[in-house]
Amino acid sequence: MDNRSDRQASTKDLTMQQKLEAKLQACEQFLHSIYHGSAHGIFVIDVLSENEFRFVNWNSVCEQRTGVYSEDIQGKSPEQVLPFANAAAVSANCVWCVQAGMNTFYEECLSFNGEESWWQTTLTPLFDGQSRIYQVIGTSINITKYKQIEEELRRQQEFLRNVIDTNPNLIWVKDWEGKFRLVNQALAQIYGTTIEDLTGKFDADFNPVAAEVEHYLDDDRQVMTSLQPKFIPEETLTSSTGELHWLQTIKKPLLSSDGEARYVLAVATDITDRKRAEQERDREASEKQRLFQQIEQHNQTLEAQVQTRTAQLRQTNKQLLVEIRERQRLTAQVEQQAKTLDTVLSASPDEFYMFDRAGHYLYANRPAIQTMSVFLQRPNPLELSDIVGLTGRDLGFPLELVEPHEVRLESVFVTGKVLRGEISYLAHNHVRHRDYIITPLYDQDGGVEKVVVTSRDISERKQAELALQESKQHITNILESITDAFIALNQEWKFTYLNRQAERLLDRKREQLLSKNLWDEFPESINSSFYRESHKVISEQVRVTFEEYYPPLNRWFEVRAYPAPDGLGVYFRNITKRKQAEDKIKTSLVEKETLLKEIHHRVKNNLQIISSLLRLQSRQTQDLHTLELFKESQNRVQAMALIHEKLYQSSNLAQIDFLQYITTLVDELFRSYDAHRQGITFKVNVNSVEMDLAHLSTKTHTTDNTNPSFLVIDTAIPCGLMINELVSNSLKYAFPNKRRGEIFISFNFRELPLVTPVKEYQFVLIIRDNGVGLPEDLDVGNTKSLGLQLVYRLTKQIGGSIELNRHQGTEFIIIFANSISQP
Repeated sequence: MDNRSDRQASTKDLTMQQKLEAKLQACEQFLHSIYHGSAHGIFVIDVLSENEFRFVNWNSVCEQRTGVYSEDIQGKSPEQVLPFANAAAVSANCVWCVQAGMNTFYEECLSFNGEESWWQTTLTPLFDGQSRIYQVIGTSINITKYKQIEEELRRQQEFLRNVIDTNPNLIWVKDWEGKFRLVNQALAQIYGTTIEDLTGKFDADFNPVAAEVEHYLDDDRQVMTSLQPKFIPEETLTSSTGELHWLQTIKKPLLSSDGEARYVLAVATDITDRKRAEQERDREASEKQRLFQQIEQHNQTLEAQVQTRTAQLRQTNKQLLVEIRERQRLTAQVEQQAKTLDTVLSASPDEFYMFDRAGHYLYANRPAIQTMSVFLQRPNPLELSDIVGLTGRDLGFPLELVEPHEVRLESVFVTGKVLRGEISYLAHNHVRHRDYIITPLYDQDGGVEKVVVTSRDISERKQAELALQESKQHITNILESITDAFIALNQEWKFTYLNRQAERLLDRKREQLLSKNLWDEFPESINSSFYRESHKVISEQVRVTFEEYYPPLNRWFEVRAYPAPDGLGVYFRNITKRKQAEDKIKTSLVEKETLLKEIHHRVKNNLQIISSLLRLQSRQTQDLHTLELFKESQNRVQAMALIHEKLYQSSNLAQIDFLQYITTLVDELFRSYDAHRQGITFKVNVNSVEMDLAHLSTKTHTTDNTNPSFLVIDTAIPCGLMINELVSNSLKYAFPNKRRGEIFISFNFRELPLVTPVKEYQFVLIIRDNGVGLPEDLDVGNTKSLGLQLVYRLTKQIGGSIELNRHQGTEFIIIFANSISQP
């Protein structure tokens, strides 16, 4: 019974063991299929001690990569199987894995059969029942392709950075809120800050003009909303220091994969002073750090379960898929950056070319390709694919352009320095001018790998400079040919130009004065009229003309100074001889004036003698009629003498006050006839008439501010005699029997109707009394009265007319022009 029970138990154990062995065999077959069917390299290493390791085997992937079969490595150390550097890496990482007792990750570059490849290896420790590590399982993933993509991404990013850094234009990318997402050095320099400080901020943080900031945001949102580019010929940008810049800007929307525009790209040319700017933007480090952190995060999430190799392999495959997707994303990002770069460069008005060391075209933007198509006169426009890989010789450019171009490129490749310059060449029978900047691009070893050429057509600017030079030369020729001296001074009072006549008058060579300060070279002029007037020209921006005597040169100058945009221009001429002549004339006039006063004085004295003789003669007779004749003759002589007396007593010998003359004359007559005692008065109305040696002029203001005609003195004396006769006649006959009354004298002028371009005037002399009047039958032209006969003849003598008015007394109206009739 016991034997049968033992046999049953033994049979049961055997069956259980067979089942376990079958299950174990199936599991081993499954693991074997995974081990040899995996796309990754798997190897097993025995751990003899912390520093001694022996290969057990590896799968077919390792065999294919190394060319060494699994059975050939059994029992061998890493140093016996692998190259020295790789063996050292395997041993070192195995040591770390055993010491740490956890998974170890590392990357290495393996070289077998002359071919290099990159592998990412995971070492997993296996523990026995006593928790000792007896084996290490290694899983290697071929990451060569991803390393190549990573290197290409680095190169593309470096290329994009270098190209943008060499672009002199202002480049930036903003989001919908107006925040800067990408900027270059040119924009940061204008705002007076750094790229790092400007990125992530708004225009309002640096631009003090709110209207400009609002205008930028409106334009950006319009471009992102319409999905259309916008060209802005001119707009202003104010820096944080208040400096104003003028920009020519092109804005384009940046489209995402879903077709929406979340950002706007702007390329602006500083058209104020054409400053060249370099862009500093480097996101490579942060992007790589983010990538490494993500890889590390995924590696840390792998479950290090020794018992389940299947889970380990599946986790590795999942990690690989994640990395593949990441690499695909990076590749798409590189392609998008390349498109963005081409969009940026094609939006610029400048031409961009890239060449390798052999002079082959690697890149050209659209403006550059268009220029090449026009120059080569291709029937169909060139495309980028038509020129990449070719040289200027291959494309058919003339040797006289290609050879100097090759020399310039070689110079940059050799020296590694930026080269700037200008070239001129003949294109389709027209001379064209271009400027260029050749910038080196360096490889990892610091050598020049490529060069970027930035070029622009400056033919119109050159033509404008030539025209300006010709205009300046023409002005210089004119200034050198004029008879006046001319000098030009800037705001600092320094000579910028003087002509030959100025050299002669100032007794200085222009080489001695150009760029010198006026007041330092001619200190005697300080505080002179020239000093004050020239400062007035600058401060008030007005023209001035004056005369100035300069003692050091003993010369008189007539000076005309004009304001100019950069200072002032001064014309002057030597008037010393004219001044000397004027002094002689003034001296001569003083002498003549003295002589003329003496003549008038002598004439007046002679007439006074005649009057005295008549007075003495009248004392010899008692006949009243004869006495009256003597008295009338005395009054006539006195009237003529009074004019000469007024002339030599006047402060201005050329003029006397005719109102004063008439008043004095009438007052003398009233005293002679004792009219005041009888109660007779007189009034005089004269419009400020003045008389000189040759003319009698009036100063009454007219509407057109022109002077009336003049009366010669030969007309003024008859006027005085007529006033004498008519006033005397009124005093004798108008007021009999001590009758009171008034005598009125008026002497004025009136303007004749305009018949000729020259205005003419008539003078009106009125003498009126309110006495008894003249007889009705009295004919002025035919009377026995000597006084009235004299008045009638004097009127005819001066070419005038006389009118008698008997209404309320007697009124004589005498009208005459400025001409004198012949006697």
